[in-house]
Amino acid sequence: MVRTLFSVLALGLVTCVGFAQGDVFPDTPAGRAAQRWFGAVRSGDANRIRDLIENHFDADFRDRVGVEQHLSRHLALADAGINAPHSVAASSEHEITLYVRDGGVWGELRISVSPEPPHGITGVGVRPSNGPPEARGRPKTPLEFRDETFEFLDALHESGGFNGSVFVTGHSVAWVAPGARERIPIDFILEAIKLAVPLSVSHRSWRADHPHAQPLVIEPDAETEFGVMLDELERLRRIAQARGAGGAGESENQPSLVESIFGGDRPAERAFQRGLVNALVFEPLGMTDCEVPFGAEPRMNTADLARFGRGILDPEYIPAPLLTAATAGFGPDLDPSPHVVRRAALAGFEERIDANGVRSFSLLGRAGDDLVLLRCYPSVPTAVVIVAQDVRTLELIDRRIFNRLPGLPD
Repeated sequence: MVRTLFSVLALGLVTCVGFAQGDVFPDTPAGRAAQRWFGAVRSGDANRIRDLIENHFDADFRDRVGVEQHLSRHLALADAGINAPHSVAASSEHEITLYVRDGGVWGELRISVSPEPPHGITGVGVRPSNGPPEARGRPKTPLEFRDETFEFLDALHESGGFNGSVFVTGHSVAWVAPGARERIPIDFILEAIKLAVPLSVSHRSWRADHPHAQPLVIEPDAETEFGVMLDELERLRRIAQARGAGGAGESENQPSLVESIFGGDRPAERAFQRGLVNALVFEPLGMTDCEVPFGAEPRMNTADLARFGRGILDPEYIPAPLLTAATAGFGPDLDPSPHVVRRAALAGFEERIDANGVRSFSLLGRAGDDLVLLRCYPSVPTAVVIVAQDVRTLELIDRRIFNRLPGLPD
């Protein structure tokens, strides 16, 4: 079984599969120790690895973990298949950091030695990396991004670290692990679906001649009882059109309108709600595998969730100024990091702005034992859907896609 760069973090070691670049080791105590370490581990010879640990590890480092545990970890690493590192990231007499790559993921492997002869190895560690300077540019084409992403996800799956799914709209990325969950509860995006209804109505999608328009099918009793709601939707549409620029500034009306439409739970009210969501969200956005909420079990597949993200980024469905107003964060920062701004927005969305000014908004929810993330990048525009078993894997994939997604500033 192939181990990936991050699957062995718990061991304090790293696999370095592929990308041999010849002899990259400098003639320093750290460089010679790193060359000896790679040579022993790549050999797969238990006796050679034991000799490395017993005779070339610093006594404190060796005894702190124990020879047998060191040996077990190194043998597991050897079984994964080790190749030479790509290049040197940084080097001094007693410490060396090497660029390594596994499954499309870059890392930096650091080996340190004691400053006193015989310069025994005092530590081996790894951290994520953007890779060497020549590898840091984003892929130039969607095809390059797709191939890189598939390579990364395949390796992550083969390591046993990922059995979910990933969709990236506009880049032909639709990756689903064998046996992965196909249909997910959509409770966590119901507020966003409710928001999409008045946002889309306030734009041109309520016009019969618009490409996104769909007939609104309402049961007779519900149509009579909720004609006033239709009048309210039409009023909002007229205001948005009169203001121009897609109705920017109307977002303050959305919460009260959402409550007036979706607040009731009587059968006639549920019928009206189902018809409205079908006509204004599911059908125009091509979400073909959804169970309509409001009286039914709300479920969709991950591809339909990606279609929802792509749809709300479409200015022909919701105008950009109105969408920005609805998804702009407010209140205190959710993250104290100086490199990113994260704030809560409407309908459960969270807005993120990184140090380069890249803006995204996202929804995070749970589907049984899985986590589901919908992240939208308006500037590209691209929607990303990730279904993963744990927070660490989800964040790893989310960060990887952001770091490599074409069209964003480096």
